[in-house]
Amino acid sequence: MPGRSSEKDLLRLGGSTLHGEHWHTPLARDLGLSDTRRIRQWVSGSRPIPAGVMTDIQALLQRRSDDLLSLLAEFSRAANTTGSGGDLCQHQDNRRPIQEWP
Repeated sequence: MPGRSSEKDLLRLGGSTLHGEHWHTPLARDLGLSDTRRIRQWVSGSRPIPAGVMTDIQALLQRRSDDLLSLLAEFSRAANTTGSGGDLCQHQDNRRPIQEWP
C-alpha cells in the first residue's frame, strides 16, 4: 500500500480483516466495548481513536496471523502425509459449494 494509511483506514482494514464485512460488533466485543457506537465515532472521525486501540488491534491481527500459520502448517503436514498436494484446479470437479457442507 503506497503512502501511509490513516488510523481510520487502518481501523477499517483491521476490523474487516479480522471479522469480514460486518466487523463493527465483533471488533467492539474484542476491544471490550459495550456497543459499536464508539467504533462508528472513530470511523467517522467524530472522536479520535485512543492510542491503545491500534496496539490492541495489532495484537488481535498477530494472534490471527499465528493461528493461520499454525493451520497452514497442519494442512501442509496433511497434504504431505496423504500425498494429496497439488494444483487446486485439478480438484475443482470434486469440490462442493460451502452451503452444501455438512
